[in-house]
Amino acid sequence: MTTNGRGVDEIDGYAPLRPVTGAPSPGATPVVSGGVSQAALDAAQAFSDAHDGLALLVWASGALRHETYAPHLTRDSLFETFSMHKSALGLLYGAAIRDGAIASVDDPVGLYVSEWRDDPRGQIPLRHLLGMSSGLTVHSLDKGDPVALALMLGDRISETALSVQSERPSGEVFDYYNVAAQIAGLALSRAVAAKGLGDAATYLSKALWTPMGGGDARVWV
Repeated sequence: MTTNGRGVDEIDGYAPLRPVTGAPSPGATPVVSGGVSQAALDAAQAFSDAHDGLALLVWASGALRHETYAPHLTRDSLFETFSMHKSALGLLYGAAIRDGAIASVDDPVGLYVSEWRDDPRGQIPLRHLLGMSSGLTVHSLDKGDPVALALMLGDRISETALSVQSERPSGEVFDYYNVAAQIAGLALSRAVAAKGLGDAATYLSKALWTPMGGGDARVWV
């Protein structure tokens, strides 16, 4: 896995940031040799370096085989991970189903997002939001679209996302779109809160981040 992102100084520009409590003593995973050829590791590192990668960690056969960081970072550095959060969101849906907050990813989103309950968009399955085939109209920054600007720079992102209309039936076309993830995140937040499992950051900490041994983190809300 190679990651690019903004450094810790730039994270402070995001507000508000909510703490995500990590494990009391995050364990340091030792690098174990073997499992991957040195030539493959060298090629991966060269690719990461060429694309200004901040970190490169390689796991194989259940062990950490390679771990490097950009010169200004360490394993304890915080940085903006961008769309890696979408992967965490998908994992949290699995936890929410386990914990009874969500019945199925095939549920219509309107079961959890009241604003769309009586709207045709409320019939979009959670699966299609998570899988980026929502059918929602894509608003692009490239064209100076005011909706896209509000999604990127505004302080009412969920409200703006809820205003986005459907362009086609869901499940037909793959469109990688932050609005789909925003709506899926909103549905998850409300579902876990209704179940008494806390807000989204608290649930992220308890259901995923702490059990996997992550250190303290922050999430932009």
